[in-house]
Amino acid sequence: MEKQLLKSAVLILVLIPLSFSQELSPSKRGTGILTGTVSDNQNQPVARAIIILCDQRSGIPVCQDTFKPFTEAYLSKERNQQKEICFSVTDDRGRFSFENVPVGEYKIVAQYWKGVEEIKSIFERNGGVIQLCGVTDRIDVSPEAVSDVVLRPLGTGILQINEDAPNDETLLVLSTSPTRADPILGFAGWGGAFMQHMIGGNRMPKGKTTVYGLPEGRIYLAMFAADSVPGWTEGQAEIKPHTTTVLEYIPFVNSWSNSRHDPPEDLLPVFEEVKPLIVQNQRYVVDLLQNYGIPTDFSKGMWAFMEYIGPHLEKEVVLPSGRKATLGDVLASAQYVQLQKTMERKKAQWQKRDEAMKKFQERRAVKEKEGRDKSVKIREKVNVSSPMSFFPDDVEGAKELDELWAVKNQAFNTVPREEILEIIRKGFRRTSADKNDIIRTVGSRYIWNESPSEPAAVDILYCASFNPDVMYNAFYYGLTVAKPKSPMVLKRLADLAMQGYGVGRIAWGVWAVQDQREEFIVLLKPFLNSNVFTERLQAQNTIRVIEAKSRRVYDTSKGETNPKDIEKNRKDFGDKLDEIRQTLLTGASSSRLAEIERICSLDIFHLFDDTFIPAIQACAKDENPKVRIATAEVAGCYWIWGDTMKNSEITQLLIRLSNDDAQEVRFTTVEKGLFNIPDKTSDVIKRIIDITLADRKQIPEKLYQRIERVLRVNRDKASEILREYFRTGTHNQEVAIALYRDALRLDPETIKQ
Repeated sequence: MEKQLLKSAVLILVLIPLSFSQELSPSKRGTGILTGTVSDNQNQPVARAIIILCDQRSGIPVCQDTFKPFTEAYLSKERNQQKEICFSVTDDRGRFSFENVPVGEYKIVAQYWKGVEEIKSIFERNGGVIQLCGVTDRIDVSPEAVSDVVLRPLGTGILQINEDAPNDETLLVLSTSPTRADPILGFAGWGGAFMQHMIGGNRMPKGKTTVYGLPEGRIYLAMFAADSVPGWTEGQAEIKPHTTTVLEYIPFVNSWSNSRHDPPEDLLPVFEEVKPLIVQNQRYVVDLLQNYGIPTDFSKGMWAFMEYIGPHLEKEVVLPSGRKATLGDVLASAQYVQLQKTMERKKAQWQKRDEAMKKFQERRAVKEKEGRDKSVKIREKVNVSSPMSFFPDDVEGAKELDELWAVKNQAFNTVPREEILEIIRKGFRRTSADKNDIIRTVGSRYIWNESPSEPAAVDILYCASFNPDVMYNAFYYGLTVAKPKSPMVLKRLADLAMQGYGVGRIAWGVWAVQDQREEFIVLLKPFLNSNVFTERLQAQNTIRVIEAKSRRVYDTSKGETNPKDIEKNRKDFGDKLDEIRQTLLTGASSSRLAEIERICSLDIFHLFDDTFIPAIQACAKDENPKVRIATAEVAGCYWIWGDTMKNSEITQLLIRLSNDDAQEVRFTTVEKGLFNIPDKTSDVIKRIIDITLADRKQIPEKLYQRIERVLRVNRDKASEILREYFRTGTHNQEVAIALYRDALRLDPETIKQ
């Protein structure tokens, strides 16, 4: 959750000045070159400094591909947009350069991390000590001209910030101007002058950062703490030359128990007037925004709040008393009203939790006094023939489990796991607690993240998997992720696979979690010789899905069958296969198209064998591109009912279709066909790359992201092909380098070697 929130923070770091969006786009009338040098206070070159290219007017970093402001590219939802921030790294001489920069005005922000040899990326955790290297405003990039700049630290001040955070997720931004709203409004307050005068930032290891090179005077900072419930704060410091200023434990605004919940003193007059207005009219804020013509469609959630409201925070509002305030102060006051309500509710919950903890501790004390054994082993009690008898009908056990679950977070940190698991086993049948929550928690704590998994926990989830009410969570958090899987767990998974339950998840579990493919396949092999057609095919498909997962086939969903569907298809189409084959071989385009669409939608191809290959080949030559598109899709399912490892005809068919004149045929062949070939040869990887290089501007962004993942899995083959293309200069060099960098995550400089 924390990493996702930090990525979100990066995405919308400066989402607020969106009213500038169209004005900020740099002109496309020509490009120029921007170069420069970074030096320290002794005029010595600074190596490995990060140089961030920003839009001049807003201070927003621009994208490396489009040179548009980061927020503009993110919100425009353009195809093929690159969302990476444009930056350069200085060499040993302190030199940097940006090439092909569209004409316009830019700003540069420079810094480096002390003692760090390799910078991961701007928003990764690179270190806790940063040196600000300077800011240059109003760099005018002209066509065919070289703009050369020199950056030096703005001063010699030092600032130590210590939030003493438990994680590395806190994001810090420094500026010479204050934020434009109270931190309770989150990123909405980070726009305007604050971002326009940004001078540096960091992702803070354990909430700590030391900043060197600060200018004399007042410095402002804003922090975002990525947590399950994110928090924001702001601060300021008076900086003096060659002097260290310390800021410690600036409280975040949030509903955490140790955060700040009340408005600051300067906001109290507005807060005291706004609070009764909100109590009397829940729509007060919405009505206020509508009166000022501000959109109130917040279907996008927090992003819409920032997009619509951010640019208006400094507008003047007249309250009923005649008091004047900014819209930002009114909205912040409204947020504090809600925060205080949240805290009242949480305090009641905390009191209830404390009472439950007291009751739980009293019960444990009685048990200890009675001398009960708290280390009972439960594995030997498993009754495989009747798993539900594993959970006794124990009323007192249920009460104890209820009490434990009311304080589960504290209990899991203080009570031995053997005792916790025994309490769960005894009370599970009768407990009033959420049984699915119990199963998820046991699986997450004792199975998923442990190797080997806790046997007693596996026993609980194994037996729970026979209860339909909790079966899915027992299956998802227990059976499929257990490490290693015992014979009884493998047998249970094999039985479920033969029923068609979660075949893809099972295949992943027996391969990716801890490779037990062979043990599992042994359990399925007897079904391959079954007299029952559906059993034979279900076992065959399950084995093929497992093999496909291990060979990194992109989409195994068509092989994740169940016996009921197989039997229905056999009943409906088993006696019509010759007719279907003939239609594909000799039918008109319209007939072929209708037939292939039916085959794909109803998964009729599960009844096919290799005698259908000529029919598919005939469809691949049909004059109607829609037929060829549908053919690419059904051919991509071939590994399910054919054998591409021995017969390469379908692979060659897909390669031919990937050269089709129709763009949509090529794209479908990549996504539905080439992606799904189990063992991708260099020829297959080459075709995926060729299409990407030739059609990059037209490829939908979602497909391009999938191409990146497939090439990353086949990095060795893909990198060799791209390096050869760069050496020969026969393809789009810019796109080849971008693919090498983004898909393979390799240093672009190595492509030239």
